[in-house]
Amino acid sequence: MLPNTDYEVRYLNPDDVEQYNALLRYSFQITEQDLSECGWRNDEIKQSRFPVLKRADVLGCFDAGALVSQIAVYPVNMNVYGSACPAGFVTSVCTYPEYTGNGIMKRLMRQSLEHMRRKELIYLSREAQEGLWEYIRAHDSMIDEVRGSSYFSDPIAFELEDGDIRETIRPYIMGRIVDVEQFFQRYRCDPAAENAGVSFEIEDRFLPWNNKTLTVRFHRGECGIAEAKGEGTLRLSIATLTTLLLGYKTAARLYRMGRITGDEETVRLLDEVLFHETPYISDYI
Repeated sequence: MLPNTDYEVRYLNPDDVEQYNALLRYSFQITEQDLSECGWRNDEIKQSRFPVLKRADVLGCFDAGALVSQIAVYPVNMNVYGSACPAGFVTSVCTYPEYTGNGIMKRLMRQSLEHMRRKELIYLSREAQEGLWEYIRAHDSMIDEVRGSSYFSDPIAFELEDGDIRETIRPYIMGRIVDVEQFFQRYRCDPAAENAGVSFEIEDRFLPWNNKTLTVRFHRGECGIAEAKGEGTLRLSIATLTTLLLGYKTAARLYRMGRITGDEETVRLLDEVLFHETPYISDYI
């Protein structure tokens, strides 16, 4: 199919739920037999999609009024070393096969990322978390088992006075930094850092506003963008920077892997000022 320059790109509303549901079912091959085996009816599936269209930003591409491609982004918060950073959970990514190869999903993804860049979100407190544990504890005589999902390094087994806790760790989602400058301004570093500066040459082939060189000053737990060059310069891609700042790999490890280029002293300095723990998304999805 030849590219159509008359495609309409807009956010879906509850009136689009039938087309949204039909595209999902086609793309993920959900049959009537699958629904029957799970105890669901098609009308129940459709009804369950209404909250998605209200909570998530579902961007769609329409050809003559027909939905042909879509992507959904749930606004969430990621706890990065005690600082709440806005993030988006991307799901429902699908396109009818006759419309693939025309750059439609790339357009939807880019517009969704630009929209995410402008959003503000809400942060949940430690007090609220303790209140939830207390609520569960107060009903311990009425329940036999509690199941839930949490983040990678949650010390739940240590905090709860219950030895019968089973934990399973599994990979779930991938992440990327949408706006490097905004991310650094919310990012927390080691409080012992004293005005340590590092310049980053960042390569981002998809989002042009990240494709730049910038200097970050790490000072007493906070990060700031500086005009003057840092003590050294490191060159890396946006994917490598995301891996580094979200605590998945240290700068030294990425340097040895060839993912970071620069001098070893600057790499050592960066590892000294960064935390090396895994952040988490606290919102329910």
